[in-house]
Amino acid sequence: MEGTSVDRGQLVTAMKKIDAEVRDGLKHGHFEITITCSVGNKGVRELVLKAGKNHRYRIAFEDLKSDTCLRLKRKLAGVHARRTNDCVDE
Repeated sequence: MEGTSVDRGQLVTAMKKIDAEVRDGLKHGHFEITITCSVGNKGVRELVLKAGKNHRYRIAFEDLKSDTCLRLKRKLAGVHARRTNDCVDE
């Protein structure tokens, strides 16, 4: 991503890419994926997915809060998601 702005859809985009890379790797029968994350300015999570090439995502801390996290889970799973410990509560 260019600059320092944060696209609020990056969490969904990153999760979809991770899902696609894992599924593609399983089809081929072998793969290697590395996911790293660091905290940048203003709490922005800088996630890097290395799967053949680098994919970078800047995820706003607000996107990790429970409501956003639950919407993401529903979107990915296509079913009603329950509140779990992997979503951040304030």
